[in-house]
Amino acid sequence: MLQENQHITTRVKRKWLLIILAIKLVFFLYWAIHYDLYSKAGLVKNHIAVELADTDTYYNPIDTWVNTGEYPTMCRMPGLAPLYAPFYMLFGKQVAYIAVIVLQFLFSVISVYFLSIVASRISKWKYAFHATAITFSASAFVSVWDHVLLFDSFSVSFLLFSLYHFTSYFTQQKKISLFYAGFWLTWSVFIRQIAVIGFPVALLILFIVERKKILRFIQIASIFLISFMMIDGWWVIRNYRKENILVPMVKPIADCWKSYSKQFMAINDLQITWGEDVQYWIANSSAAWFSAPNKQEKPYPFRSGIMTSICNQDSILSLQHDYVTYRSEKDSILKNLAGERVLAKCAAFKKAYVSEHPADYWMIKRLLMFRQFVLPFRHDNLPGPSFAEMNIFQKAVKSGFLGLLLLVNILALLALGFAVIKRNSTIIMFGLLPIGIVVFLAILLGYIEQRYFVPVYPFFLVLAIWFVGEIISTRINKATRT
Repeated sequence: MLQENQHITTRVKRKWLLIILAIKLVFFLYWAIHYDLYSKAGLVKNHIAVELADTDTYYNPIDTWVNTGEYPTMCRMPGLAPLYAPFYMLFGKQVAYIAVIVLQFLFSVISVYFLSIVASRISKWKYAFHATAITFSASAFVSVWDHVLLFDSFSVSFLLFSLYHFTSYFTQQKKISLFYAGFWLTWSVFIRQIAVIGFPVALLILFIVERKKILRFIQIASIFLISFMMIDGWWVIRNYRKENILVPMVKPIADCWKSYSKQFMAINDLQITWGEDVQYWIANSSAAWFSAPNKQEKPYPFRSGIMTSICNQDSILSLQHDYVTYRSEKDSILKNLAGERVLAKCAAFKKAYVSEHPADYWMIKRLLMFRQFVLPFRHDNLPGPSFAEMNIFQKAVKSGFLGLLLLVNILALLALGFAVIKRNSTIIMFGLLPIGIVVFLAILLGYIEQRYFVPVYPFFLVLAIWFVGEIISTRINKATRT
């Protein structure tokens, strides 16, 4: 199924680990300078650690646990605690933040190295390791998060650690590899819950491979699952004892963020139903238009496919006015009346759209969200001035990284299509996890924020490298025969 690339010796691996470190360090310093120069005052700590709006929601519960012995929330799983708490206890918050960033960078370097080995196992192309190492080291889509005090960097690194050990099981036939794979995947889940999709995908792959040996499948599946069953089992029991409710991972978002009113959730739900982007911090998005502090004078250019017998541009504009009134009105009676109108209109507009345009709802809008998620027209989250204010070099860098993102994703999709045509089961199974994340987040839930794509990107990169290797190998073989 998989095999080690004989061209990649231990000596070559060590040399390339240093090369990966050097490339990553150059871009780490580049992004550090840009964060320091262009972020809002106070958000960058000691020139390398970047706080965002959600940072406190991850770190403050750990602070409370260290100081009182009580972890106070079910809205964030404590996956960061082993990485952050020891430094916080010994040196305080600011030094702990720096330590977290250093750890994120080092784990990220190792994850590039592991992903490159995985690529060399997947592809027969002798340069798959080198191409993956260079491309992933230089890519900004994942590495830009190495500076940010959130969860994306650790989560992806641990996911790739798990992937490395999972593929090691097939190349080395050592059951301990499955234990390591399950352990790192569990840790990834405790930092970012979407990684939980990896468990059913991995179990499906193991079942396909071992389907003729059911007892062996049960044995290796148990080894793979033991870490998650024990650690998440502890978390479930802890939550049940605390509030007498079953919380296997985290509470629903509406229960966690009290600022998310029913009206806010209704507006978001309506936009997702329409296939719109709910990132209100993105300029010119429909969410930004709805969330504007003032009543808008002009309708937002929604696509015609969402319009119904009771919903047109004027009625949507009226909804935005009601939403502004609800958020800004001081008189409680008027505020409540506006809030009720928002809820009623959102429900009515959604029902009418689904019933009058079922083809648009079930197909077209989901294809649109797939396109926005996988083939975006912009590259979010890169630090720096606005594109109009960038110098030529900065524009070239940002445009280049967007081009790389699109190229990798297009090649990955072509690779999956090619694998299906050629009935390449290895590539099809490798693509199950990234495609599963895309389908679940973008097509089913309508969540298309770019950082949600971060765990997908390294898998797509390996698929792209495999596809390029197949093309090159085919051409070489044809040239040799002629």
